[in-house]
Amino acid sequence: MTGHRPDVEAVHDVPDDSLGVFVLGLEPPAERARLRAHLDGCPVCRAEWTALRDLPPLLASVAAQWTPRPVTGEAALAAIRTPPTPPA
Repeated sequence: MTGHRPDVEAVHDVPDDSLGVFVLGLEPPAERARLRAHLDGCPVCRAEWTALRDLPPLLASVAAQWTPRPVTGEAALAAIRTPPTPPA
């Protein structure tokens, strides 16, 4: 779950991406119960969860403000045919 603490990962039975799924509320109910129990007993994962728990409202805020640019017809084909410019 921690992804950066080999000393802690050895005692975890929770996959690295489970906490992100938990924060977003996308896991099945049985997995959610297991992760809640793990967080109750693991200060490392609880601290990581604390750092991530505000992410869903932030993502919702960004999504609400973003308006995709409509691309149709020849402009869409041109965008597909044009390779992306590498960053400078």
